[in-house]
Amino acid sequence: MKYHKDQYVVYNGLQICRFGEVVKKSFDGAGEKEYCTLFPTDVKSTYYVLSDKIEETIRPILTKEQLLELIDRFPYAKSEWPGNRSNLKCVFWSAVKKGDYNSIIPLLNGIYNEKSKREGRGKQVIKRR
Repeated sequence: MKYHKDQYVVYNGLQICRFGEVVKKSFDGAGEKEYCTLFPTDVKSTYYVLSDKIEETIRPILTKEQLLELIDRFPYAKSEWPGNRSNLKCVFWSAVKKGDYNSIIPLLNGIYNEKSKREGRGKQVIKRR
């Protein structure tokens, strides 16, 4: 996918960044390589991502229409619970990082259903600090 200057993207599955430009830099002194610059929205910094790795590390932000479509699908999605909270954390964050919304929605349904079951048994759902 071709990204353009000032386009907002998701970096490494979790962070919103503004796409900069493609630059040539040498960080190791051995020779210049082509990097894409990313500017995080929450910190004053610049990330340099190798151009040939950019598709692995960034993805476009969902449009309003895409987000509304996901919300509309939520009530009809199956429910998936990976067995325990440790597995859930691993599976969920892996899906988030990949932007795999088809996996995230069933997991969210599974979390909601598990929460309802625990509340029904009088168990604590969230540990309070």
